[in-house]
Amino acid sequence: NTTVAPWSDPAMRRAVSWAIDRKALADLVNEGAGIPAKWVFPAYGPLDKLLSANDDLFTKYGDGVFDPAKAEQTFQAKGYQKGPDGIYVGPGGKRLSMQLLMATPDWSISTTYLIQALGAVGIEVLPKLLAMPAYQDAASLGQFDARQAWLCGSVSDPFTTLNAFHERRAVPIGERTDYDRGAGRWKNAEYSRLTDEVGTLVPGDPKINDLFRQALDVFLQGAPAFGLYQQVRIVPYNTTYWTNWPTADNNYIHPPNWWMTTHQILLKIKPAGG
Repeated sequence: NTTVAPWSDPAMRRAVSWAIDRKALADLVNEGAGIPAKWVFPAYGPLDKLLSANDDLFTKYGDGVFDPAKAEQTFQAKGYQKGPDGIYVGPGGKRLSMQLLMATPDWSISTTYLIQALGAVGIEVLPKLLAMPAYQDAASLGQFDARQAWLCGSVSDPFTTLNAFHERRAVPIGERTDYDRGAGRWKNAEYSRLTDEVGTLVPGDPKINDLFRQALDVFLQGAPAFGLYQQVRIVPYNTTYWTNWPTADNNYIHPPNWWMTTHQILLKIKPAGG
């Protein structure tokens, strides 16, 4: 929540990112088969290509780096001193704490990891574990300091994910916004302007690449959110009667058959032996 001190400070939010070992967390929640998230995009080819073209920006801001020592250096530079119990205390005597909103039981494993990882750098984590409907309600109203969340956005064009962080979503705490878009209430006029400009262009327009780079630069500097891990879906299909299901080698669409893209699978499968 970018409106709640001390997490309203981009440097403090970036320090939280440095405290988290994305690979370890990804493997933990996916039984050793985890895929760390480079950004808040899903790991789809066109989006991966966009990110790879801007690797220098991730290096510039240290985004995605696991560096607990650097996180603690940030806290110390902000005037925090570590107390006898390992938790940092600010100049006014206030403990460095974070109310962490999580859905239970969905993210119980990652909750445990985040409490340990953030505690290791001197943050007192106060877990707020709610059933999914209550979690969504608290997120939409801004009743949290930080939270883990999914982000359903872009697939091949960056606009939908960019638009999830548009400043028009940054309503005051207590007013309702989308629980999965804008709940962090980040407000940046330049980023929003660039997002609006991307939205005027047809997907595939070469102008999008430069606009995305500019928007990504602003985003990484502001650090309103960061990717943790890709959500792995292992979906088995039987080829006795039908073939041409989506696979890792035949990756024409993602394989889950409970999403609105299922019709693309139904249009592509073929009778076995036909």
